[in-house]
Amino acid sequence: MKPRNLILLIFKFTFLFIIFYYLYKNSYINFQNLIDTIFANIKIIILISLIGILTIFLANFRWLIILKIFNFNFKFWEIFKITYIGIFFNNVLLGAYGGDFARVYYSINLTEESKKKIILSIIIDRLFGFFGLIIISLFFFLQILTKEFYYKLVNLIYENQLYTISLTFIFIFLIILSILIFKKYIQNRKSISQYFKNLNFLALIRLLLISLLIFVIINFMIYLITNFVYKFNIALNIIFFTNSIALFVNSLPLTPGGIGLGELAYTELINLFDEYKKNLINFSNVYLIFRIINLIISLPGIIFFLMYKKSQ
Repeated sequence: MKPRNLILLIFKFTFLFIIFYYLYKNSYINFQNLIDTIFANIKIIILISLIGILTIFLANFRWLIILKIFNFNFKFWEIFKITYIGIFFNNVLLGAYGGDFARVYYSINLTEESKKKIILSIIIDRLFGFFGLIIISLFFFLQILTKEFYYKLVNLIYENQLYTISLTFIFIFLIILSILIFKKYIQNRKSISQYFKNLNFLALIRLLLISLLIFVIINFMIYLITNFVYKFNIALNIIFFTNSIALFVNSLPLTPGGIGLGELAYTELINLFDEYKKNLINFSNVYLIFRIINLIISLPGIIFFLMYKKSQ
């Protein structure tokens, strides 16, 4: 391992330890309670897992639409297996983007088309997911926005200026990096429009609606864990807003797979609401259960991965 990568890995695990220490010290997380809660609510966790599988089908359908825009003629089942392998690697490799590399590798084996077009399709797939999350975040933010909440949010940002500035710079860096990658893969091309000649208004709406539905389901899963696995009784619109922001934070490459970041963001945002902040014992366990469910529903990816290994 290169020294630079080793230093980055040490930083990520150190930051992860600091976050979990903070959560544990403030009684937001308890591993014994986590295990007991899972076994005591196994039926509803299975139900939530089944709901979560819908997001895999939807993510597969969204990518398939984009691939058709790029004039690929993949079959649904072919892309479904690759999508599942990608989701499996995302969970096992503790990284939000490891699965994208798997998608590139296995989809290229199915076609003689340019690798650049495959990579572009995945970047665009990510962008539509990002747009969907932004729309949901703004919609529910406007729903819960009051003068009191606005001042609390401003105060939270002011009291954590270094943290906020750091996250802002990282976020800007990721956007710039995405733009540079995008430009790299369209250079020496007459026009980017050739990639989107089949992208009409209807296709655009379909992609956005699929992205919205994916994040509605994900937020609903968090809602079920928060209020039915645990009994925190938090309003749906508040959960949809706070978890949408937590999903943004969770995607930042500051810890392995964003572990700890989502838990911290979700907990601290709920703390902004006085009616809930006094009853948040073990609250971060909600996100840990969500991660375990994601891991469980990604396990069929092992089968598809072994099938591809055997066929090579």
